[in-house]
Amino acid sequence: MNDHTDGEIAAILNERGYRTGHSHAFDPISVKVVRDNYALKSRHDRLRERGLLTALEIADRFGVSDTTVYRWHMLFRTLFDDGFPGLFHAVAARISNIPLMHLVPV
Repeated sequence: MNDHTDGEIAAILNERGYRTGHSHAFDPISVKVVRDNYALKSRHDRLRERGLLTALEIADRFGVSDTTVYRWHMLFRTLFDDGFPGLFHAVAARISNIPLMHLVPV
């Protein structure tokens, strides 16, 4: 669960033959309902607990604009598989259109 979005979790549950309590296939909304009913954290909350930051937070740390952080990410993503070596890499999935990024100590 830690590495998947609600949509990906729904697909995994469906592949494994699980159904909702109403015998329907899982979708992202039904996974969210289960998370809410059992007080499970969202992927966004789990990633934040792992130390991932928004582009604005990274920009603040480096004294640049968030646009610069996005440009760094796009530029170095094309050159390196895991983002900007020595600085950060971005999580592939976006949460509410805000990509979370992880700063890597240099």
